[in-house]
Amino acid sequence: MKWPALYRMRSILAKWRWDAILRGQGVGRLLVAACAKIAREMGHDRLELQVRIELVENQRAFAKMGFVKVSENCHPGYGCGTEITMQKILSAVKPSKL
Repeated sequence: MKWPALYRMRSILAKWRWDAILRGQGVGRLLVAACAKIAREMGHDRLELQVRIELVENQRAFAKMGFVKVSENCHPGYGCGTEITMQKILSAVKPSKL
């Protein structure tokens, strides 16, 4: 599958969830670091994820890991924002070997 240019330089993180007992122990930070390493090796310049708008604690956690809000989105059938898109810009991107 050939992706549009907009999607070629970013890695999308999706469907994250971990039990409350694991929160605050650095599990998320380790996962983001591992994903960032893989994304850089693929030549991507950013990580991207979506967070439901009501999950403010999750938004704060991702912000602490370097993600910033880039847009607010609305699921079909809803009149207001239901999620936000956050991105983390990666430094020292290596050229893709693909």
